[in-house]
Amino acid sequence: FTAAFFAYANSTCGIDIEQVLYFTRLFGDLLGRPFTSLPRPKCLQTPRQLAIFSVLRLVLSFVFFLYIFVPGFPQSDIFVVADIALFSVSSGYVGIVSYEMAARDFKSAAAKSYAASLMNTTFQFSMFLAVLLSIVISEILS
Repeated sequence: FTAAFFAYANSTCGIDIEQVLYFTRLFGDLLGRPFTSLPRPKCLQTPRQLAIFSVLRLVLSFVFFLYIFVPGFPQSDIFVVADIALFSVSSGYVGIVSYEMAARDFKSAAAKSYAASLMNTTFQFSMFLAVLLSIVISEILS
């Protein structure tokens, strides 16, 4: 969702911050996935804890929108790249952990297959809604 708004970020150093943010998001998500093979923190053992973590990480999106839309908000290329990097790494991590928890919590092959199908459908629908919402907000802002 935030990627549609990278164009609104302004660089304090004169770099192409939109491109830097794009690749930070892309590689951050990719980097977060292997972290799932490490021992899981005690605060991320249950689906409820994972859901809470997912909601809490939305604070990083909120900070990004403050950064690009609130005049007077402190500006720093390093800050905005770090914000997007943390959000993206956590996105990759949460995505894989979600699938692992679903596979672990269902016993039969049919239930696992149904859960995976439901998760994939929900993910695709959420991606569609994110793009649609980005377009609506961009039209409102321009």
